[in-house]
Amino acid sequence: MGVRINVWYPKGENVGHASTEIDGTYMSWWPDGGAGSSKLKMMKQVFAGGPGMAPTFADDKQMEGGEPSWTGDYFGWDNDNDAIEFWKKIYFTDLQKGISAMRSGNTNATYSFVTNNCCDVVDKLLEKSGAYEWQIKLNLWRGMKAKLAPKDIATIGSYLGGQKDIIDSPKMWSPVPELWS
Repeated sequence: MGVRINVWYPKGENVGHASTEIDGTYMSWWPDGGAGSSKLKMMKQVFAGGPGMAPTFADDKQMEGGEPSWTGDYFGWDNDNDAIEFWKKIYFTDLQKGISAMRSGNTNATYSFVTNNCCDVVDKLLEKSGAYEWQIKLNLWRGMKAKLAPKDIATIGSYLGGQKDIIDSPKMWSPVPELWS
C-alpha cells in the first residue's frame, strides 16, 4: 500500500486544495455544497463555517479543474491505519463509515477556512500516520506557520520525500513568506 498527497495550487477562482490517500482510502475535505454547486454557496461556507463534505478524487478534479498541480507518493508510515480510523471517526457519520460512495460527511465535522480546512485535515492525517515522528526541523517549521496553504502541504510532502533543504531559506520560516520580495 502507500500514501499519496495531492495538491492543487490556486488557479482562477479556485483557492487551491489538498487531499491525501492512505492505503486506498481517499481523504479530502470541502465546505458542504457538493461537487458542482455554485461557487457563491461554497464561498459563503468557507468564511462562515459549517458542515463539510468528503468528496472523491473525481469530485476534486472536477472542482479544481483538472489533475493535481503537485503529487507525492510515499511508502507510508507506521501508523497509517490510525490516520484512516481518525478520518472515519471524525469525518463520517455512523451510517457512512465504510460506505465511501455516500461521501457527504458528518454534519458535526465542521469545515472552517480558519480552523479546519483541507490543508489542516491533510496535516492532521499525516501527523496521525506517524509521518512527522522524529522530523524535528519540519515540526518546528509547521509550528510557526500561521495557516497552512496548499503550497505548504506540497512543501511538507517534498520534505517527507527527502528534499530536506526545501525549508532552509529564511523566507520559508516567515509566517507570511509572501511579504519577502
